[in-house]
Amino acid sequence: MLPKGYKVPKGWETSEFDKADIVIIINAKMEECKGNQWKFMINGKQVVVRDLFAKTLHWVQKFAVVGDTAIQYNPVAAPYWAALRGLLQVTQFSLFLFDFFL
Repeated sequence: MLPKGYKVPKGWETSEFDKADIVIIINAKMEECKGNQWKFMINGKQVVVRDLFAKTLHWVQKFAVVGDTAIQYNPVAAPYWAALRGLLQVTQFSLFLFDFFL
């Protein structure tokens, strides 16, 4: 059963379809996803929120490398740093997956 409002793309109704049609459909969906990203204007420039977070996360990862080195000298803080480091890795991985699929 198909959900309400779902339309089967032309060419998929039969056993014969062109592979180029699938590529076109996938590219259209990718552009739709990119078009739905949160955006705002600053001084006449369009800023994509996801790109802003990606740049920020890049620099936070650089900070994490310094933190990894510093934590070797203070083992008391290691559990707290491990928790923070885990959150950083989860956010980085989710951005990586989004980029990989788009």
